[in-house]
Amino acid sequence: MRATAQELEQAVRAARRSRQVLLATVSEAGEPSFTPVQECRLTDETRVSIKAWTDIPPLESRDGYAKMALLIWDTREGHGYQLAGHAIRSQTAAPFSSYTQIEEHEQLPHAQREILMEVDSVKDLQFGGRESWQS
Repeated sequence: MRATAQELEQAVRAARRSRQVLLATVSEAGEPSFTPVQECRLTDETRVSIKAWTDIPPLESRDGYAKMALLIWDTREGHGYQLAGHAIRSQTAAPFSSYTQIEEHEQLPHAQREILMEVDSVKDLQFGGRESWQS
């Protein structure tokens, strides 16, 4: 189901308020990766701009592996959101400063990337405290 502008706006507001946001991706080898997100902002009714320090390769070197999700935890409200979608643009905002003399086609170990994500769906996630098991 396609995300509505209102659902997306509510999720991004929660991300800015809680600042507990993870970018979830899968490598070409099928390995999952979770990266803390520094900044998340709404750019229009279906897109979110993400800024994170990550070892995720730039979009153009990912061979079509552009699917991703944002996991947002709003502990104050007791729930979270999962934004599922795909990257439509990524660019390196800042390379890790001690790796400035790296070969042109070699992947930077960590770089600050700005990723524009097209959000396909927003799911509301409920979570609660641990319940005690008593007989």
